[in-house]
Amino acid sequence: MVKNNLNQKNDYQELLQTLAAPLHAHYSKGKARLKLGVTGVTYTEPGAELEGFARALWGLGPLWTDKSCVGKLTDVYIEGIKNGANPNHPEYWGKVLNYDQRFVEMVPLTLALHLNKELLWDALDDTEKHNLHSWLNQINDWDSYPNNWQFFGILVNAMFKSLGLSYNKEKMEAHLAKIDSYYLGDGWYSDGNERPQRDYYISFAMHFYGIIFAKTLPDDPRSEAFKERAKIFASDFINYFAANGPAIPHGRSLVYRFAHVAFWSALVYADIKPFDWGIVKGIIQRNLQYWMTQPIFSPDGVLSLGYAYPNLIMTENYNAPGSPYWAFKAFILLAVDDDHPFWSAESKPLPVPDAPVVLPHAYSIISHIEKNHAIMLTSGQHARSIFAHEAEKYEKFAYSSHFGFSVPRSYFKLEQAVPDNCLYSWTTACAVCEESARKQKSTRTA
Repeated sequence: MVKNNLNQKNDYQELLQTLAAPLHAHYSKGKARLKLGVTGVTYTEPGAELEGFARALWGLGPLWTDKSCVGKLTDVYIEGIKNGANPNHPEYWGKVLNYDQRFVEMVPLTLALHLNKELLWDALDDTEKHNLHSWLNQINDWDSYPNNWQFFGILVNAMFKSLGLSYNKEKMEAHLAKIDSYYLGDGWYSDGNERPQRDYYISFAMHFYGIIFAKTLPDDPRSEAFKERAKIFASDFINYFAANGPAIPHGRSLVYRFAHVAFWSALVYADIKPFDWGIVKGIIQRNLQYWMTQPIFSPDGVLSLGYAYPNLIMTENYNAPGSPYWAFKAFILLAVDDDHPFWSAESKPLPVPDAPVVLPHAYSIISHIEKNHAIMLTSGQHARSIFAHEAEKYEKFAYSSHFGFSVPRSYFKLEQAVPDNCLYSWTTACAVCEESARKQKSTRTA
């Protein structure tokens, strides 16, 4: 349990430093990789270790914009960046291919460079700068999935432009056009044209990345649209949170935990104000405080794979041991100046609606039936991809901020199926009962 009032900026800095401190012991010899466990994943082990290294930068990059927070981990990352981008070093991050997981991790790396040019980029000599630019620029030579992954090429090129480096304008424009094709209206995106699901990828990916783009390249003609869409979306997304802090667990990638509030932190980062800053602060504050009371850490303080507790059955096939540090996206607000009104705002209660809220783009109705309980009734979330337990994560009738939901151990017995908030096939139920009765009769006969 980590206790923190999260009122002032230094409170958030302290929390991030507390969460990052256990990582010190797990960096590789060359500091370019971070190994946090031994569970498997669908991509290579070096790629998984790069993921751990890079995802911590979602928080560390913003943290280091305050020079008083620069420390030993900064030196670790400077050394790691030099070695990881060096094709002659044993810990080289490697050549990429189409749909490569390493595209995902390029974004926090380039954001950290953008936020800390003097600290990180200028610490490299000309050869090291060339190596890093060349490694990152591989993203322009290969294809990305037609979904939120389009933003990776957008943001890498945007950061190149912000650093005065050569970038692929044609590729960036093509990615931006695809992202625009995913926009549904009323502040909502689909995560690509092939996925009917509406989940937290709309907030902590589609909008989060669009807001970063708008902040990085404010003069780009698309930036204002990204900001306006985010303001509209905020009026719907606020309903996903309960008055006492937690968000409704629903959909895939719940292992990212307090990334649920990354959208709100990004609004602060880009100075987009859909509500009073006290309301935004309250959402972020209470959610982080809720998570700090949950048993989400391993014995050495590393974020575990799971949700409210370590639980591999809730993970996806793309979740490596370092994946949970996507949650550090919530700390992008640390890049905001000390005099931003967010820091001095008094935290305010969540404005709870009196009546159910209909969210047609999310196929759902959300009700705050009690002060600290948000319930989402959902339909139309047809799960048809390969990710684990998609039916349970998307297609139950109701999801609760208080109770969570269950996934099955098997479908052989009713108690193993745990069909909470589901219609259970009467035919299946009868078959289970008949089989149970047959076994009991057989036992009595024997």
